[in-house]
Amino acid sequence: MLFRKIKDRIVIRTYSAFTLIEILVVLFIGTIILFSIANLLNHFYVNQYRQEKLFNLQKQSHQIINYLQQNIQHLAYQGDYREQSNFELFSDNDQHYFLNKQCFAFFYDLNGDGCIGNRNKKQSCIINQLNNTKEMSKEFFGFKFENNMVYVFEDKNIDSCHNSECKDYLFNCQKGNWRKMSDLADYFVEKLNFSWKNKDHLIHIHLITANANDPKIKYELNSYIHILNGK
Repeated sequence: MLFRKIKDRIVIRTYSAFTLIEILVVLFIGTIILFSIANLLNHFYVNQYRQEKLFNLQKQSHQIINYLQQNIQHLAYQGDYREQSNFELFSDNDQHYFLNKQCFAFFYDLNGDGCIGNRNKKQSCIINQLNNTKEMSKEFFGFKFENNMVYVFEDKNIDSCHNSECKDYLFNCQKGNWRKMSDLADYFVEKLNFSWKNKDHLIHIHLITANANDPKIKYELNSYIHILNGK
C-alpha cells in the first residue's frame, strides 16, 4: 500500500460568552460616561450663555457711567465772561447742584459764554428775574433712578422759567419732563445711587444692572468721578 491513511481530526473550539451581569455592568458604565459628557456640554453652554449676558450688562453699565461722567465732571464750570449771568437764578447760595441717593441735578457752562443756556450775543441772560437764554437742556442736566429705569431731564419750558420757578427745576426732581435714558429691552437697572466721596471733589456712583430674562445674572459697578471745577 503506497499511501498511509490518515484519520481526519475535527477540532472544536469553544468561546466563552458574556454573562448578563457583565452586559449590565458595561451598559451602566456607558450610561455614566454619556451622562457625564452631556453634563459637561450643558455646563459649557450654560456658562457661555451667562458670560454673554454678563458681557452685555458690562457694556451697558459702562455706557451709562461714561455718559454720566462726561457731564458730571464739569459741574459748576463757568466761562470767563460772567456779566449779567443767570447762574444765581438757578443756584441757591452758590450751590450749583442738587444730589440725593437717586437723583442728581446740576448745570455748567458748556459753551463758555458765562450763562446757563445759549446767551443771545452779549445780552443779559436774565431780565426782571426771567431767564433770557435758549437751549437750556444743553447745559442743565438731571439724572434720576425710578422704577428700575434711568431718566434724563429734558424740558424746553425751562428756557422761559421765572424767579423761584428756575430753582425748582434744580432742587425738585419731580418737576419738569424726564425721558428714559435708553431702551432697556434686554436688561434693567436694579440700583443707581449717587453720593459724595469727597464733597464737591469726588462723587461715587453705585450701579447694578440685571438681565431682563434672568434677573439672577447681574453686573455691579462702582465708579468715582472727579469734579474738575471742585472748590
